[in-house]
Amino acid sequence: MNEHKRTRRQYTSEEKAATVKRHVMGGEAVSSICEDMGIAPNLFYRWQKELFDHASAAFEGSAKGWLLGH
Repeated sequence: MNEHKRTRRQYTSEEKAATVKRHVMGGEAVSSICEDMGIAPNLFYRWQKELFDHASAAFEGSAKGWLLGH
């Protein structure tokens, strides 16, 4: 039996967002980002989908705060 276990790297939500931003905002190739981060492209695309699926949450309540502040 192999006694060398691979440990999974845990990425924070900030790291995941920054990784996706490198592609979306910076135009960096997904293959380059994945190689740099040591992740598989399918994981990158899962993070991107999760970010886009929940993007509207960033704007929840922002209209109220804007109205009260102005």
